[in-house]
Amino acid sequence: MGGKQQTYFIDRPKKSKPLPIVFSQKETIQLLKSIPNLKHKTILIVIYSCGLRVSELINLKLSSVYLEENKIHIVADKGKKDRYVTLAKRIKKLIKIYIKNMLQSNI
Repeated sequence: MGGKQQTYFIDRPKKSKPLPIVFSQKETIQLLKSIPNLKHKTILIVIYSCGLRVSELINLKLSSVYLEENKIHIVADKGKKDRYVTLAKRIKKLIKIYIKNMLQSNI
């Protein structure tokens, strides 16, 4: 009304972030066992057990998998940094079967 205009800063309430739905260990095992395709099963088990990002798995090379040392070398992932992740002993057998099938199909 003819006076000086004033600006007020009001803090907005923070939006709530709901917690993600997490499968139980039993549900996860059941899900992974239900996958019939060896390639898809190997991909999901490696991502889950090693904690890889999808982009890291896509860029993974066979020469980066060290089965004897139980580790995988991730090259230039997020932040252009290399890292090693531990390979679970239980999935070594699955990876060996997948590699064997992959090599046989290329022949």
